[in-house]
Amino acid sequence: MAEGFEPAFELELALHPEDAPRLRRLLGRGRSGGRASSVALVWHDTTDGELAGAGLALVERRQGRATRWRLER
Repeated sequence: MAEGFEPAFELELALHPEDAPRLRRLLGRGRSGGRASSVALVWHDTTDGELAGAGLALVERRQGRATRWRLER
């Protein structure tokens, strides 16, 4: 995989309501000293939608102080 490449993905969870309180612990299992951080994704296009018309999207990804841009199909 190319350096700096981040494949797009989608994660969908199915969870029984009784298991919801355990979710935080289950997701953190195996990490030592891990901490949560937020990620913000913003999709940009021209005012006339030129990128979308070409089947593209310009994505700005912010996590902490880092900002990355990528062009997606």
